[in-house]
Amino acid sequence: MGFKKELKWLKGRRIAVCEPDAQRFADIEQFLKRYGISVAAFNDVDAVVSEIEKRRYSTHRVYLAILIDFQLANQVEQAWQETTHNNPTILKTPVVLMRRDDELAAALPLINKGYFRFQLAQPVQPKAMLRLLSRLNRWKKWREELSMPPRPSAVLGH
Repeated sequence: MGFKKELKWLKGRRIAVCEPDAQRFADIEQFLKRYGISVAAFNDVDAVVSEIEKRRYSTHRVYLAILIDFQLANQVEQAWQETTHNNPTILKTPVVLMRRDDELAAALPLINKGYFRFQLAQPVQPKAMLRLLSRLNRWKKWREELSMPPRPSAVLGH
């Protein structure tokens, strides 16, 4: 069974890509679209913080995964900490750190806090992205969670 057939269930899923470099973003988006994955773009600090704020009280998982550039992750850490402290259900979505090898020392404090489930070297290579998609594909629980319709946030009394 080839990768395309194996990853068929990814079609129609959404991945958030937080990447300020336009060329790297375009390469990632083009690759993901080959698998039918919808890409939500958050290319600067304001866009990332705005999306974090939108999810502050959300209990429904929106993205299959979030890919974030190290520089952006570092700049939005405070907003991320506050939101996940108040709403730990957000942590169900895997966050993938994209970083260069020379950024490892600077990224270690964030990595050690457990923010990231996976890491990808930048620029992201097709084989590495396929490995990531394959790992995401294995989690049947995530498939079910993303397939369920959102539950109402509150139910009013009768």
